Amino acid sequence: MANLIVGDGSIFTAAISNALGVSVLLQPNHETNLNWFNSDTKIFYGDSSNEKLVSSILENQKVESIIYIPSKENSENIIEYARNQLHGITHFLDGWRKSKSPETKTLIFLSSLEVYGVGKEEENDISHLTRLKPVTSFGAALAGIEAILHSYAVSYRLNIKILRLKSDSSKIHFGKVLQAIDLLSQHREGPAEIFHLPTDSAEDFSNDYVSKLINLPGWKDSVEDKDLIKAISAKKEFKPAARFLIFGAKGWIGGQFVRELEKQKIEVIAASTRPGQDADKIIGEEITQVSPSHVISMLGRTHGPGKINIILLL
Repeated sequence: MANLIVGDGSIFTAAISNALGVSVLLQPNHETNLNWFNSDTKIFYGDSSNEKLVSSILENQKVESIIYIPSKENSENIIEYARNQLHGITHFLDGWRKSKSPETKTLIFLSSLEVYGVGKEEENDISHLTRLKPVTSFGAALAGIEAILHSYAVSYRLNIKILRLKSDSSKIHFGKVLQAIDLLSQHREGPAEIFHLPTDSAEDFSNDYVSKLINLPGWKDSVEDKDLIKAISAKKEFKPAARFLIFGAKGWIGGQFVRELEKQKIEVIAASTRPGQDADKIIGEEITQVSPSHVISMLGRTHGPGKINIILLL
């Protein structure tokens, strides 16, 4: 079964990816270390709101299960953060529903108990009767996303599951997370059904969201916990998480630029199409297929060696 993770360039995303051994649709930041990921991980760079890219990956990779990891707030602009989160998931869902055989796929959305707006010490007292009252922009964004997920699950019959984790990532039992993902990927009942990851608390047994998960066939109460974050954090050497698609990579300036990127251990791909000669559709298809983090054009930018002037194409 082919799986896909959709996530930001966080250590948490890398940890889940490495444990499951799956492909990743990655939205990296300047701190993302490519060495966090297993060397054989297939990475697609791009925004989850790119519907064409989403449909292409789901179809060509024959994806059956999707694990969607929302990004934590990392911007002082709360409005921009909320817009990006809701915009991203809506376009992703549209890209999914427009792909071939969307009903055969399962999406597992990793939400958080922050949707309740209670303190971390009170999270064990949450039940299915607790109202959603988020007090953080992250919690509010998740609550909004969960509503969108439910609407798509009902309207388009998409198999969506919501797994809420502890808000304190240091208290997340990775062994149970991986087990839950495995079981939920095979579970096809209920639109946008909600589950809570169990803890060692006795209150879990009275929580319907927890009991639904632990009552799934195959659930094991005792599974080995894995300190996935610690193992990744130990990787000190930094390698930029980036892929450059360059038009004009074989030209005088383009060749120099390519060599500089390679010195920085950045993946470089020379474009096979050429703007101005090939149709926009063909060029767009190459960009989607390569799924680069950056697209650079070096076409017609210089006369060559011995010339000090640079001609810019406008």
